[in-house]
Amino acid sequence: MKIPYETDSATLTPALHMMYSNEIVVSERQARIVDISRYWRTGGTNWPLVAENFDAVVICAGIGTRMDVLLPEHTELAEEHGVPYGTFHIPDPLVNMPEQAHWYLEQPGVRGHKQFFDCECPYVGSREPTSAEGKAYIEVLEDPALYSRAGILKAMGLPSWLKNYKLWIARYLYEGPSYTEQYKTYEPFLEQRGWTVPPGMIGTGLEQNVIGWQFTERGDARFYAANRLTKDPVYVYGMTNADLNASIGDSSEFLRWFIGDEEPEPDPEPTGCNVFMAKIAKIVDEWKEQ
Repeated sequence: MKIPYETDSATLTPALHMMYSNEIVVSERQARIVDISRYWRTGGTNWPLVAENFDAVVICAGIGTRMDVLLPEHTELAEEHGVPYGTFHIPDPLVNMPEQAHWYLEQPGVRGHKQFFDCECPYVGSREPTSAEGKAYIEVLEDPALYSRAGILKAMGLPSWLKNYKLWIARYLYEGPSYTEQYKTYEPFLEQRGWTVPPGMIGTGLEQNVIGWQFTERGDARFYAANRLTKDPVYVYGMTNADLNASIGDSSEFLRWFIGDEEPEPDPEPTGCNVFMAKIAKIVDEWKEQ
């Protein structure tokens, strides 16, 4: 089977290696996801455009115990336009972490959707969470995954509990002198890095946990998701840059995980003595109904 895009095979997930080696036909389409926050301003998100260009959206719920002012607007409009969504929250490690996790769960539109622990420094003057703090926080959430950078996870010591969660990694390929030359659109990124794990995660033992890659914060927002003008009287002009994300696996696999719509395994057919016991149970049930 031909790998969909040219890539270094060392960066493929074990699951994808298996797909290629066993000649299993997989979708040649990765899921596309955008994340949005208060910076998009009231009325700044073009939801029909989001629905047209993205498989899902991740919405900021807040920082610390301060709710993102646009959380209700964004979650309601995502529902209205049929766009699958999850939310993300940046806790402050200088405040009780489990209490912040409980606070996060009570924000509008959070429960019943994928929840992302955004592991980074929340404010100037704060710091990044330690391993113990991160574990105490994420264990409170209902349906969690972890969003961060490889460097932060390595600074935490790549704790063993990370293997219990899917990881969403931010890694912008053009940094240093050419930092502003990030990808504007999906096509060149997918051609160069499609189906691969972000470089910083290679050799960590967590490659198979990586579910998504935020590959740029300078995507073309007005092409993909933003209105040119907002309804905000102060910030009249809409966003020009967007955080663009791609799944590591194919879109159908990603959405089954993101939405939590995995079909339960069917009950096994009774065999041997179980057949006899099943017949007895049926007779008893019918007798009870008389």
